[in-house]
Amino acid sequence: MLATAGILAVAWWALGQERGPGVSVSGILPEASYVGVETCAKCHQEMIRPFQKTVHSKLAGFERAGEAKDCEICHGPGSQHAETRDRRRIVYYTRLSNTEKAARVGICLNCHRGEPTPEWKGSAHPMNSVFCFDCHNPHRGEAKNLLKETEPNLCFSCHREKRAQMTMPSHHPVREGRIKCTDCHNQHGSTTRPMLRAESVSQLCFRCHAEKEGPFIYEHPPVTESCTICHNPHGTVANYLLVQNQPFLCLQCHAAHVRQQLPPLLDAVDVPEKRQAFLTRCTQCHQQIHGSDLPSNSGRGRLTR
Repeated sequence: MLATAGILAVAWWALGQERGPGVSVSGILPEASYVGVETCAKCHQEMIRPFQKTVHSKLAGFERAGEAKDCEICHGPGSQHAETRDRRRIVYYTRLSNTEKAARVGICLNCHRGEPTPEWKGSAHPMNSVFCFDCHNPHRGEAKNLLKETEPNLCFSCHREKRAQMTMPSHHPVREGRIKCTDCHNQHGSTTRPMLRAESVSQLCFRCHAEKEGPFIYEHPPVTESCTICHNPHGTVANYLLVQNQPFLCLQCHAAHVRQQLPPLLDAVDVPEKRQAFLTRCTQCHQQIHGSDLPSNSGRGRLTR
């Protein structure tokens, strides 16, 4: 019992530390007082009804920052607005400049200060003037997490080049609904570019493609450096998400067999039959392109088996 009480006490303390001072909505309207959701509903019934089905309307007392409830948690005390009908007498979120939007985010962070937003400040979205209410609708949610639209369409509304790549013949099954943009990217911020949910590109890929990770005795350097050296994860014309078809992709780093001292292949470019065999798909012979523990027949790590 004492141990449980101690854990709860630490959790309460951590919650308070996590929230921090934030932005006080009552401080923005110091002369107004709280009036309750019933007063708001007299004019804003079309917003109140869907709002009452959201998680925001079901917050317990310990989950709220301050004494406000329901609408006034985000919009501030509404007495002056109710009396005058003046939108300047309430904290509003429409028709704002980017500077004003950035300031309003501080109100969201009164509650959403811990996961999943610890890296929000300075991340790509706010740096490009994309803020909480550009993706979320706190009054109603057309999708999970009060999103204005489901993934990936919400992401595609800004990232149009990724929408185009996802229509290419080889692509990750995002449009098919098997994975989501946020399975790989943390939309609220990350220490890894471009907002990845891992310490590096390769570590992210290995979460699903574990068989490619190794370690191998004979390694292919791009595998350990970055998978995107050879692959475009959003979509390509070439098979296997390759940025270019074989052998042209391989020839960017390798000189094929033209200068290598392997007698049977010294004329690989000059003899039509050999040229057809050796300058089509390198992986016909080098099948273990991601790495191998076995030497090739020549005794070297040619990734042939």
